[in-house]
Parts: sequence; C-alpha cells; structure tokens
Amino acid sequence: MPTLINMTPRILLAAMAMATALLSGCDPHYNWRDFHSQAGAYSVLFPAKPEALTRTIQLDGSTVSMTMEGVEIDGISFTVGSVEMADAVQAEAALGAMRTALVRNINGTVQTEHRASSARMVGGITQRETSLDLRASGTRHGAALTLIGHFSARDRRVYQVIVLGPQRSLPADQIDMFMGSFHAN
Repeated sequence: MPTLINMTPRILLAAMAMATALLSGCDPHYNWRDFHSQAGAYSVLFPAKPEALTRTIQLDGSTVSMTMEGVEIDGISFTVGSVEMADAVQAEAALGAMRTALVRNINGTVQTEHRASSARMVGGITQRETSLDLRASGTRHGAALTLIGHFSARDRRVYQVIVLGPQRSLPADQIDMFMGSFHAN
C-alpha cells in the first residue's frame, strides 16, 4: 500500500505537469483587457491597450466619421471600426462597402463568407441586425496576409471587427478570444 511519502512526488509531478499544460496556452504578448468604447458603443477584449483614430471616409456614397480602435502585436492587427450612418437602410448597405474596401486593401480573395440577419424588440421598436463574416487571403508589400472579419449593422451603427496578419502566424485561440468577445451595446 502506498504511503503519503511515496504519493507526494507523484502528486507533485502531476501538479507540475498540469501547471505546465495550462501555462503553455498563455502567451505573454497578449495582455487581455476589457474595453468599452464610448465613441463606438461597443465592448470587446483587446490583447493590449488600444489606440484610437477617427477619420472622415467615403462609405457607400456617404461621407462619415469612422472611429478605429485597435492594437498590433507581432504584426497582427486587432481592430474595431465603427460608423454611424444616417439611417438603418444606409447602415445595412455600408456592410458590403466595408467588406469590399478591406478585401481590396490587401489585393485579396474571399475564402469564406456568411451573411445573417435577425430582428429583436428594443423598447417596443423592432431593431434589425445584419452581419457578415468572412475570411480572405491577400498580400501587402509582397507578404501573404489573412483577413478575418465580422461586419455588423445594428440600427444606424455599423461595426467592423478585424484581425489581419501574416498568413502563417495567426493564433486561432487569440482570434477566437477577440472576435468572440465583441458586443455592440
């Protein structure tokens, strides 16, 4: 029958193996933090402290101010862009324009694409939400890139949630963390 002295090294080894397995999934480059955008009316987990930039752009024939908030880690960009259109019809139409512009920016080809629509009641008003998810590959300055994007139109607001980086080094678990944490307010 094993004694406590004989079991302790086994327990210690098992604990060390478990700790090693858990820590191997952690990347010190990614310091996840909860972020609430005042300008964009959304929340998301960013892998570092984001920077913000607002600029005027042409989007589906309208001149609008787009706020981009994001970070870059090891050549991988994690960004959320938000824009407020004049009405919900323009917001929904802007999804396609955002998609086209981003794919064009990387001389890209869409690999997969999925569109969905839903409706919900908010304060007695029906609010539609249309989303578009895609994965595209392309190049910039001769380097192969992958673009993973979630585009969403809710009422008058349009969002683009993007991960863009070198084709071979995109960490799936970090992408899932970022994309899965996005929530429009």
